[in-house]
Amino acid sequence: FTGYSPEDIATLEAALLRLRKAVIAAHCDGSGKHTGKIDGWCSKVKDVCKHYQDGLVC
Repeated sequence: FTGYSPEDIATLEAALLRLRKAVIAAHCDGSGKHTGKIDGWCSKVKDVCKHYQDGLVC
């Protein structure tokens, strides 16, 4: 992120977090399956979130 200010990075991070939450909310049906019935999709996204930053609700 050379050349980006800390504020730019924080803004981008916040936008990415909102996008991630929206994708999860839109595609998970509560059973761990994508609404298109793709097994493991939600758990893969949650695994990425867990490794990204522990403590975030994913």
